[in-house]
Formats: sequence, C-alpha cells, structure tokens
Amino acid sequence: MKKRILASAMMAMITIGCATTDLGTLNLQPNGETAAIILKIDSTPATAQKYIIHSYEPSTAGDKIEKYKDSKALYLTNTKDGFLFSTLKPGHYYINELVQQEQWSLCFHASTYAFEVKPDTVNYIGQLDPRSNIAQLQATVIRERDQNAREYNHYYYTDNILPPGLLTARENDRRDAEEYLKLNAPGVGLPVVSSPITEARYKPNLDIRGNPKTC
Repeated sequence: MKKRILASAMMAMITIGCATTDLGTLNLQPNGETAAIILKIDSTPATAQKYIIHSYEPSTAGDKIEKYKDSKALYLTNTKDGFLFSTLKPGHYYINELVQQEQWSLCFHASTYAFEVKPDTVNYIGQLDPRSNIAQLQATVIRERDQNAREYNHYYYTDNILPPGLLTARENDRRDAEEYLKLNAPGVGLPVVSSPITEARYKPNLDIRGNPKTC
C-alpha cells in the first residue's frame, strides 16, 4: 500500500533553478549537490501551463510534512521530444499545483504525489499525462471562475480535484530517458535513476473562516 503524506504549505514560495534549460550547453558533473529530474510527457499543450513542485524536509513524526521550503516551476512548453528536463536541488518534493497563464490553479492538496531527488543523479520520475488536469482546470474556470478562492486576481480551485496524471517510472522509459540525454545533453555526466512516487496530500492555506485560500 502506498504511503500517504500530509503537508502544510506555510512558507513563502522561492523559485529555484531556471525556467528553461539548454541541454546542448548544459554541464552537470557529480559534486554532491547536483541533481536533476526528467519526465516523459504524453502531450505538450500549446498554452502556458506549469506544474509547481515543493521541496520539504521529511518529519521524524511518521509521514507528516511540517512545511515546504522551496518551489520549482515545471513549464510544460519546455518539453522536447517527449521529455521534460529540469535541474534542481537534491531533496524530497511533492506536486503542489497546476497553473495556467499565471491566473488559475488546481490545488492537489487532497491527492498528489511525492518523490525523492537523489544527489549526483538525474531522477526519472515517471510518465506525465497532463491532459486530464488541464481539461479539469479549463472546465472549472468556465463553470466557477467567480466562486472559488481568489488571491491578488489569481483563482485557486480546491474541490474534487483529480490527482496529477503521473504514472510510476518504468524501466524501459528510464532507458529511453537515458538515451535521450546521451544524444541531446552530452555534458550531463550523471546517471539516470528511477525515483519511486508515493501518494501524498497536504493542507492548503486557509482564510479566517477556515476555507481554502491558496495552494
């Protein structure tokens, strides 16, 4: 049975890493602090959507996540040849939200995924199909735009949200990712390893009435 993780998003977001990566000029070598992730993407949207992932410190009290530390934006339009690559710090992460055009968000607090990014490796997370999340976000915007929590003209949707469309890493896909980097990123001198995902959940920020306010 997969573990469930409880998180509380309590700190201000700090974006880490770069929004885009030129794989051909990238130079990543083992130094104890280097890491990256790579995902296989089933469908690349034409509009500006991104998944936000948060890093956290595993708690000594079971699986509870006390707070998140940093955030990273994974822009789906950066997908190349069916893969999405991003450098980031080693650590533990969970998928927090899907954002479209910096104005609407699906909050995955009720059901999401967490994973570990090991140092000196490229971590293959799995196969991501964003179509169900994008379709739900767009339908929800049309149906409920003025009825959900808003923060500085950004709308956050929290009710009955589908989990991220992420499938656990398969060995043949990991090998495909490894081959892709050999051909397109010769300066990446890190091994490609599979990173298992676990089911997770977290607490969204609440307003004074206890209702979800932001992811």
